[in-house]
Amino acid sequence: MNLKNLETCKGLIKESYIDQAIQGTTQFNKLLETLLIHKKLPSVGYNDKIIELILNEISMMDSNNFIENIGVGEREGRIYSGLVSKRHYGFAHGIGRSGDITEQQPKAAGSSLIQKLTHSLVLDAMKLAGLELTSLSNCLLLPMATGMTLTLTMLTLKSISNNNNNNNNNNNNNNNNNNNNNNSNNNNNNNNNNNNNNNNNKRYVLWPRIDQKSCLKSIITAGLIPIVIPNILDGDMIRTDLNGLEEKIKELGNENILCVFSTTSCFAPRVPDKIIEISEICKRYNIGHIINNAYGLQCSKILHNISQACKLGRVDAFIQSTDKNFMVPVGGAIICGPNKEFIDQIARNYPGRANSSPVLDVFITLLSMGKQGWLHLLKERKELLIYFNDKLSALSLEFNERLLNTINENKISFALTLSTKNLNTTFQNKEISGGGGGGVDGVNLKDDSFSMIGSKLFSRSCSGSRVIDLKSNKRIIIGGLEFNNYGSHIENYSTSYLTVACAIGITKLEIDTFIQRLSKLFKQIQHQ
Repeated sequence: MNLKNLETCKGLIKESYIDQAIQGTTQFNKLLETLLIHKKLPSVGYNDKIIELILNEISMMDSNNFIENIGVGEREGRIYSGLVSKRHYGFAHGIGRSGDITEQQPKAAGSSLIQKLTHSLVLDAMKLAGLELTSLSNCLLLPMATGMTLTLTMLTLKSISNNNNNNNNNNNNNNNNNNNNNNSNNNNNNNNNNNNNNNNNKRYVLWPRIDQKSCLKSIITAGLIPIVIPNILDGDMIRTDLNGLEEKIKELGNENILCVFSTTSCFAPRVPDKIIEISEICKRYNIGHIINNAYGLQCSKILHNISQACKLGRVDAFIQSTDKNFMVPVGGAIICGPNKEFIDQIARNYPGRANSSPVLDVFITLLSMGKQGWLHLLKERKELLIYFNDKLSALSLEFNERLLNTINENKISFALTLSTKNLNTTFQNKEISGGGGGGVDGVNLKDDSFSMIGSKLFSRSCSGSRVIDLKSNKRIIIGGLEFNNYGSHIENYSTSYLTVACAIGITKLEIDTFIQRLSKLFKQIQHQ
């Protein structure tokens, strides 16, 4: 209720009571004013009631919520179900317009305001997490998961490259016409042919191998040709082959290469790509550089490397998932980079309006976390990383396994070897005949079936672990490319292994419970 209406209430109930109500209302308005002015995370997160009040206030700015609005267009924000309307707090118009995903809508001032505020809150959260200002010219939150967002980013880079080629060829046409009027027709024909050829030159994407299908498919969906750069071994770690990358650039010619597609967050024993060195190579050869930073926003070391890469070399954009970093439902990704114009061009290339739900989810979550909650989650994850490492090390010693030495470079994921002779013997020799006895919980264990460990963990309500069984030599074809030992990021790793992650939001209790269940499973297997 606004101040004028509250003052009117003094004629209905005691003035002193209304003065108290005015104080309460003023406090809420002050919170909203602070958010609108500073556009940063609140120091302490808001409670759900305050957030709902903010959402209800802002949603009244959209035309579909006007009391006397009559909609006579084809898209007037009508919502049939009251439950759906409640779920979306009355926001029905989405975000953006047909020409730009960030353009403000006349019918939806409230939705446009939510989008603007969310982008500001995300930038603030990223700075607090450790990204330097030089790497954050702008950000764009899209209602697409990471894979499709990577595709749109590469398509935009491709369109810019093609436009640059067109401009260069047009300049050549003009120069040739001025220098040789007698041969202008021949020059025009030649340059038009060159123009058509140059438009298609930058078609290769150099991609240090990361065994995640969405990464490779994002390149293929963009109509580009992925060139796999095999990784190399460095102790237990699977790392970027910088020499191999540079040799491939020389082989293909930098004029034919659109970008390098590097990765920061990955499953151990794969470690983040050497993005600083890659950015310097890209700058030297004038090649684009897109970084898949899917869940790297929670890791200060990764953010430091991204900041350095933006400062020392070339980074066109880095993309991160909203669900993996901010703990919201799947469906959003954030594009950032040091070049504001490039981020703005991606926004202009998005076709049509978009669903605002992923934006609203992040807005609500960041207001709920506040600066204090966000920093606590980052600090807690970093502390639990060491705790998880120690627990896995102790478990590996107990069962004659080994925790692979990757923690100095991969600050999120762990890998535990699966090579124990007892496990091998069990998997090779035990076979159940339908009676439910003699195996692991009545399951028929086929030869070398390390993958059964993953399925048994899942059946014990442990999700997220991955088993890489190299004895099965899993082969897979994606986009015409064949990969051996798919999932291991390399052709010839020495051992099968189990991967787990210490991701943001995990608790000490979850780690302890997982260790207990994994230990119990190993013991059951060994005693068969």
